[in-house]
Amino acid sequence: NKNGEYKYIQWKDKKFSEDLIISIGQDVTEQILVQDQYKNLIQTATDIIFEINSDGYFTFINEFAFTTLGYSESEIISQHYSNFIHEHYIKDAVDFYENLEHNENNFPTIEIPVLKKNGDEVWISQKVIIRKNDLGETIGFAGIARDLTEIKNSENEKKRRLEKIEAYNNST
Repeated sequence: NKNGEYKYIQWKDKKFSEDLIISIGQDVTEQILVQDQYKNLIQTATDIIFEINSDGYFTFINEFAFTTLGYSESEIISQHYSNFIHEHYIKDAVDFYENLEHNENNFPTIEIPVLKKNGDEVWISQKVIIRKNDLGETIGFAGIARDLTEIKNSENEKKRRLEKIEAYNNST
């Protein structure tokens, strides 16, 4: 525009005859800026943000997830979420997602270990919401997961110490 700022215009064209095309332009600058702001917020978050479809396949993961887990986008997108969960916790995760419909207003959380590309475990706590279409049908899930690995390691170390103290006390 006149002051050097860019405007985003969405054009709709209609051809009435070989000689007549009418175009209507609508300023969509505000919507584009809001979308960019939302995208920037999601991509710079320091939590894992993801979406999966109703069948459990990833449709979106933010950049932090790729950095944390060591996978590329092509190694995660279109893969089933259970492929990244420690084998002893897959049933818990499946049960969690299957029972979300009953708890959809509570925004339940689950703590599970997921596997990095190098095989290391990362304990996460994830909060999930159900995504529905205009007809109220479930079309997928969106979630935010936070790395709890250090907290879990501290809890496990404390538990091991208490077990050693108890064993020592029992032997004396």
